[in-house]
Amino acid sequence: MKGRENMNVMLIAETNWLENIALVQDPAASYLLDLVETAA
Repeated sequence: MKGRENMNVMLIAETNWLENIALVQDPAASYLLDLVETAA
């Protein structure tokens, strides 16, 4: 791994996909997202 100290990683992900992961793994995330939607 020599020479990789300055290696940068860029992650591009589709937000709906990330939201679906959060909702499946953590019911509290669903609750928080619902709060945001009702406040908007």
